[in-house]
Amino acid sequence: KSVVFTCNGADGHVFRIVLSAAGTSVRAFPADSPDHKSIALATEKAVKLVPGQWTPLSVTLNGSKATLKLGDFAQTYDHPSFARPKTNFSLGFSFGTLSVKEVAAVK
Repeated sequence: KSVVFTCNGADGHVFRIVLSAAGTSVRAFPADSPDHKSIALATEKAVKLVPGQWTPLSVTLNGSKATLKLGDFAQTYDHPSFARPKTNFSLGFSFGTLSVKEVAAVK
C-alpha cells in the first residue's frame, strides 16, 4: 500500500518520500523543528505506485536540492534541511512484500 524512502542524519530524519497508489509525497525535516516534525514540500498525485510492477526510482541529494526520478517523472525540490549530512537511508513498507534490486549509494 505504501513504500517509504528516508534519508537520515546523525540527529534524525533529513528527507523522506512516501509512495503509494494515491500518489507521492516529498517531505523535509527542518533541523530547527523542536519536535522534529516533517513538512510537506509536494504531493504528486499523478505519480503512483502500481502493485506488482517494477518502478525505477532514483533519488539524488546534492546540497539543498533533492531530485526524484520515478518512472517517467522527474522533479527537483529545494529545502535547506536537505543539505545536512546524511548517515544512512532506509526503506519501509506497509503491506505485502517489498522487493528491491540494483541499490547503489554513490558519494
